[in-house]
Amino acid sequence: MKTKLFLTIALPLFLSVLASFAVRPGMDTFEVYLGNELLMKEHAYGQRSNNPIVLDKNSSATMTVSYDHCGITGSSRKLSLLDDQKGVLKEWTFANVGSKVKDPMPIAVKEIVAASMGKSATLYYKSNEIENAVMIAPVKLVDKTTARN
Repeated sequence: MKTKLFLTIALPLFLSVLASFAVRPGMDTFEVYLGNELLMKEHAYGQRSNNPIVLDKNSSATMTVSYDHCGITGSSRKLSLLDDQKGVLKEWTFANVGSKVKDPMPIAVKEIVAASMGKSATLYYKSNEIENAVMIAPVKLVDKTTARN
């Protein structure tokens, strides 16, 4: 009798509560730093903020991207700067270091400024571990020297 009661009331209730939780497809995460300052940290899949990476056109700093594939570093890693029509403005390739080594991918801000040529641009990540490139964020270039005046 108790088993029948459990199966008709408690089990469906438990399953409906369990189904209400969202499941994230994969736990890939990335971080973007400018120098030592963390600009963003997000899961690659699911709900994203899509805030732009704001960079000073005159900066001599280095932007660094770290991408984590569920605890491993990807192989054949690339960061690409694409225009609005998905044309490649510039692509950076990074060495394979082994899956257990955390290896950030540095890009000089000056290279991003030169590659974008005043166009709107978005940064993407690609490796052998993922099927399609993952959008990191749009890149917004500002002139902080003029903004202060």
